[in-house]
Amino acid sequence: MKHATVVQADGSAVIVGPDLKPLGNADIDRRVLHVLPKLFVAKHLARKIKVTDIDLQITATAGVEIAPAGEIVIRQPYPNTRYFVAGSEQSRNGWVINLPDGVTEFDIVMSWSFAHPWRWWIYQEDELEVQHLIHVKLLAGEFRTYTMDSNCWPRGPGWQDERELTGKAGRTAITLMGHPTDEDPREKTHREIVKITDLVFTTPETGADEFYAGHYMEENLTIPPIAYEQAWSINAHSEEQLHEVKQANQFSKFQEQHRSNGSIELPASVFLDAIQLAESVPFDRDSDFFKPGIMRRGIFESHPALELLNKWFEENRVDGKAMKCGHALPWARVRDDGQYWCGYHEIPNERIQNFATWAPATAVLGESTIVTFCASHEHSVYSDAMGLENFLADGQPLNQVGIPQEQFESGEYDEAWYSLSALASFPHRFPAAYAEIQALASEQNSIEKG
Repeated sequence: MKHATVVQADGSAVIVGPDLKPLGNADIDRRVLHVLPKLFVAKHLARKIKVTDIDLQITATAGVEIAPAGEIVIRQPYPNTRYFVAGSEQSRNGWVINLPDGVTEFDIVMSWSFAHPWRWWIYQEDELEVQHLIHVKLLAGEFRTYTMDSNCWPRGPGWQDERELTGKAGRTAITLMGHPTDEDPREKTHREIVKITDLVFTTPETGADEFYAGHYMEENLTIPPIAYEQAWSINAHSEEQLHEVKQANQFSKFQEQHRSNGSIELPASVFLDAIQLAESVPFDRDSDFFKPGIMRRGIFESHPALELLNKWFEENRVDGKAMKCGHALPWARVRDDGQYWCGYHEIPNERIQNFATWAPATAVLGESTIVTFCASHEHSVYSDAMGLENFLADGQPLNQVGIPQEQFESGEYDEAWYSLSALASFPHRFPAAYAEIQALASEQNSIEKG
């Protein structure tokens, strides 16, 4: 994450940037609103809907010009592909409009419509629509910036107490689509949803029969004023997500650099076995790893998938064995360019050249993938000044994480968990690289037998 909310000793909370420093209080010279239309769909629809099938019409009352300059563009800029987000030609996460002086209350109407090819059993040309009416109230304050993204809003006792006294909603107004198996969004969300109801239609062909045509939502949204610098999500999600990229299966650039980024070759079958174990042995919050009396510092290094990779590396490593191996993180090439994408979705891309010094702790796997082997939690160091400092298996610094020491000591935060998540999601996130590794395993198996 590039931004995070840190709870301080007095119970208040501040938003910090990548440098772990609180965001500033510089504001803009006029009243503005960060408009953020977000559509959340059911799991069974997420892979069937294409962004090119969706259209959004948005209007507002009280003389507010709510639409962006130019066309509205629908994207999937979040790792979670169940979100479809409207932006402008320049912005991937909503857009900013000027607010008329004196306007504190107005309505926003969003009409999402899109063709649904999975409804072929009714009419091929059928479209569904979701109408979302939002009653907006802007609170008074010393700042002039308003955002519909509640992740940027104030936190802490003061704001919470005011919410309890006035009944203000405290979450982003997200349009919901096709959620019959999801929990009722009016529960446990702090959203002040007034109504959710189905839209139905009839035609001369169907007579009195009614067919589902989408649904209607109505809710109240109270927005506090903040400093423009604290509205970090205005410029967030500017980089393409993996699901927005067409993945390559052949490469012509940086091949020599890719090969030299590893000091050893990882057998494809070992990596595939580790993926299978990560997929089949649960490690989520409902798993045994999180049960009281079992959870402890470094617990996820005992997962069978990581035990397999750790054992292989310890038996085959060619470095100075400075530190015991604890977990491994895959990186894959997606385009024929100079970048690796990390197996864990929240870690930013890295240039291929940046891994040259990591070669002693890295294994190469085919033409697209490398696996970096990281030191066990036993070697991690915590200090108040630096936070948690982690290392590669060969002793080189890996990263620093600004977390409370209790989270590390209790096992609530564990670097190895992210490795497991990367392994379990690898086939879905990197289908081209996974297919190459499967082919490589079959080839290596044939050579061994022949």
